[in-house]
Amino acid sequence: MLGTRQRPGVRLVGVDSNDLKDMQAIVDGAHGKFDANKQVMNMLASAHSSSKRPVDLVEEGWHQLEELYGKKWLHITLFAGGVKYHCYTPVSGVGDRPKAGTHRIESISYVSFVSGKSTLVEVMRSNL
Repeated sequence: MLGTRQRPGVRLVGVDSNDLKDMQAIVDGAHGKFDANKQVMNMLASAHSSSKRPVDLVEEGWHQLEELYGKKWLHITLFAGGVKYHCYTPVSGVGDRPKAGTHRIESISYVSFVSGKSTLVEVMRSNL
């Protein structure tokens, strides 16, 4: 399930209980859709509303409008097992706030540390 615990001195910004419910529903909808990567699968299983293990939403809600692959994207940052995951959903542009039922996570990225080397890993949704 999504949690809201933050690092000491950090406050979760711009997220109310309705936002958190929508984010939880969007994350729940991603469960089972990223089967190409075991680490992401495990994080999504922990983040699912049926799980007792919290995966924390960190620092802010949907943020950082980016353009890539011909789409505009916003992401939320989730923290699980010492790793930050960025979960991206396409949006129409500035002012489009992701909501359950109209948006879904299509890409998840994280930094992998293997043998002292860091690599950015991007995992696309298995069944778009």
